[in-house]
Amino acid sequence: MLSATNNAATPEEGAGGYGGLLLRKIGVGILAAAYVGMILMVLLVVAAVLGVVVVRWWVEEPVLLRERVNFDYTEAHPKATFSFHEQYYYKGGNFLVKHKTLGVPVGHTFYVSLLLLMPESDYNRELGIFQVNAELLSNGSGVRTSRSSHPCMLQFRSQPIRLMRELIWGLPLLLGITTETQKLVIPIIRHKESHPRTEAIRLTLMPRSGTQELPQIYGAEIILKSHLPWMKEVLHRWKWTFYVWATLYIYIALLIVSLCCFRPLIIPFVSARHVMEYPED
Repeated sequence: MLSATNNAATPEEGAGGYGGLLLRKIGVGILAAAYVGMILMVLLVVAAVLGVVVVRWWVEEPVLLRERVNFDYTEAHPKATFSFHEQYYYKGGNFLVKHKTLGVPVGHTFYVSLLLLMPESDYNRELGIFQVNAELLSNGSGVRTSRSSHPCMLQFRSQPIRLMRELIWGLPLLLGITTETQKLVIPIIRHKESHPRTEAIRLTLMPRSGTQELPQIYGAEIILKSHLPWMKEVLHRWKWTFYVWATLYIYIALLIVSLCCFRPLIIPFVSARHVMEYPED
């Protein structure tokens, strides 16, 4: 009878041990899957960063800038100069020079526009047309490589239109929500960058012939946009596709290298099981 009791208890203990072993294997499997997934995610992030860096190093970007310029009204013909290599800024009561590495790459075609913020004063309306001259300077010695000149004036508004506008916008004008100003965007120059390199853009305000009157302005900004050469433009338009493919190739390469050189680190559970199943003699 004692032997029969022991034989009856053995299957129950075997079933309990098998269930515990199964749960342990499931837990180890989940832990191993989470660990491998974390490793793969780290490799994917590294591949994405490297892919973006490689594509950015390979694909050129167009130059886009917008910067304030100041005309010197102490001169008969006020001038303002924008330099690609130097910029003056005010600090501690002095004007200091800040060196810049900005420049338009060779082969780019860039378009320069001048934005003038002008008051709608009687003086500006009666002034009429004035001239804006633009010059590209190079070689650091003021050598002129290109020049253009464009006439401009305030947009015309008749007296009834001005009165109606003042009636409608009277309250916002009094509250300072709107102002009596006009923004003039003047396309002044188009140039394909080559050697010698462009180092500065000089702008000059000129009165019309027979007068010495200059426009009143609140401020001025220079706007520069460059267009890439045809092949570089195609590459730039497809840069997001290159991001994806570069990331994919780098990810596959990192995965192969990791599996070949760091297999015990990436899949430690399989390595430990292999050692347990095939111990050394």
